[in-house]
Amino acid sequence: MTGSTSGSPTSSNIVIFDSSPSPFHSHPSILISCRDGPQKLTGLVKRGRPRKEHQKSPSEESQIKDNSSTSNFSFVTYTSSPQDAGPKIQKFVRRRAMLHYRRQEREQKSEREVEKKFRASCSANHPFPEAKKVDDKVFRRSVADNRTNSALPATTDDLLPKEITAVDPFNAFPIKIEPYMLELLSSYTTSIYETMYTFEKHVNLNPPKDYWLPMAFQDAALLHVFIFCADGHGTISRGRKEGPAAVIHLRKAIQMVNDRLEAPVPRITDATIAVVCTFAHTEIMNGNRGNWMVHMRGLKQMLRQRGGIEAFESNRLLRSKIHRADLGGSIDVIQSPYFECIVRDLPTMSGYPQTTTITSTGFGKITNSIKLDEELTRILCQIQDVTSKAITSTQYSLLSFKPQQSNTISENSIQEILRLGLLMYLVTLMNESPPGVPLYDTLGARLKATLIEIRQRGALDPTYSLWISFIAVSMVRDLDTKSYFMASATEIIEGLGVTCWDNIETLFKSFFWAERIHRGIFKSIWNDIEVSIVDTRKD
Repeated sequence: MTGSTSGSPTSSNIVIFDSSPSPFHSHPSILISCRDGPQKLTGLVKRGRPRKEHQKSPSEESQIKDNSSTSNFSFVTYTSSPQDAGPKIQKFVRRRAMLHYRRQEREQKSEREVEKKFRASCSANHPFPEAKKVDDKVFRRSVADNRTNSALPATTDDLLPKEITAVDPFNAFPIKIEPYMLELLSSYTTSIYETMYTFEKHVNLNPPKDYWLPMAFQDAALLHVFIFCADGHGTISRGRKEGPAAVIHLRKAIQMVNDRLEAPVPRITDATIAVVCTFAHTEIMNGNRGNWMVHMRGLKQMLRQRGGIEAFESNRLLRSKIHRADLGGSIDVIQSPYFECIVRDLPTMSGYPQTTTITSTGFGKITNSIKLDEELTRILCQIQDVTSKAITSTQYSLLSFKPQQSNTISENSIQEILRLGLLMYLVTLMNESPPGVPLYDTLGARLKATLIEIRQRGALDPTYSLWISFIAVSMVRDLDTKSYFMASATEIIEGLGVTCWDNIETLFKSFFWAERIHRGIFKSIWNDIEVSIVDTRKD
């Protein structure tokens, strides 16, 4: 653009404006005087070979557009109520988050080095370590705090996803997740749990996947124990000890629990109680009865600080886990349990109202020959209405049963053999131990000794002896005890003159009988006995 400034045609100025549309690359206008004649604008003329025009891709154009625009990012405050965070607070939080991330990296690197050294020093058949016991002194030093509640939410709806198909990219788990851990957790929640939750699997309930795993994703000790159980289940079933990796997880969980209990205010959360229950159950599976008792005494003191077992009435899964740890060892050593199972309004099977009289013909013969204590009669009636809750409460009642002092020695012996036989029968209904674990050999030995004593007097119905002999053969792993019950069953069958399976099945149904559970295994035992009888007759 040109314009005259002095009115003279020979004196003029040239004003050059920037025509660029971008506000970031604009320049001020240039004023050039033409007082001494027209100026030659050589500086605005580009010399040389013209540059080839670059065709920009859509992605580059969008990137330029994003860079040229003002940032719309805002600081995220993850609290229950929105709060404004100023620049200083944002900088402080980011700095602390980065420091925490770097510290986690260093700790994980150190843990991997320790684990690598431990793996190198352990052989493939590493013995099961003696777990660090939760000493009673820890609990005596602890201070009861009624405000100590579970650190977990009441429901699992807001927890991490239940599916464990990928690792969270932000490393939100309490421990560093490795691929082998994901495989173990997946196996535990899809197949292994069926041997540990015999009733729940029939109603499409998967407690490890729906409840315990989400809880473990927020508690490092429980997650370590979860991985340990998944790894140890297969090795225990094959009669081997846990491997080095499983032992490492167990030791870390024990150390974490000890640290929580030794704190000035012990952290007795639901997850901590679940971990101690698993410790106790693991010890009894490995035959360490002394360690099981130590863990159960500690668990009892922990529950006392939380209000007792009654405080977990609404949390049925955790209460069930406590009962499993208690009953597993109490049945094995045949002693009174550490806790009580108070059942209110005991449920019955749909269509089968709870009865108050014994309807079983086999047990009816026994009750006609001897007057049973009222408590034992009530237990027999309760077993007729089989539910998982009824089984648990009945097991507690049988373990705590004490005969009346006014009974004779013969009456006490018969009631004892009834008590032990019913305990063994209930174990067949809800056997939640890994396959091959000799968990009920002590019960079998006690049953054998009592049966020998009673049969010497000839005061026991032989059909009941045959029934409990078959049950004992199906559950006991000790070869001597199993051989005794096989011989006893063979002798009774020959004495009764039974020659076919249908007669045996009818006899068993006169007592307690679960078709789906007992038919297959009892028929297999009958086939072995039948072969044994035929071979004996040939000789």
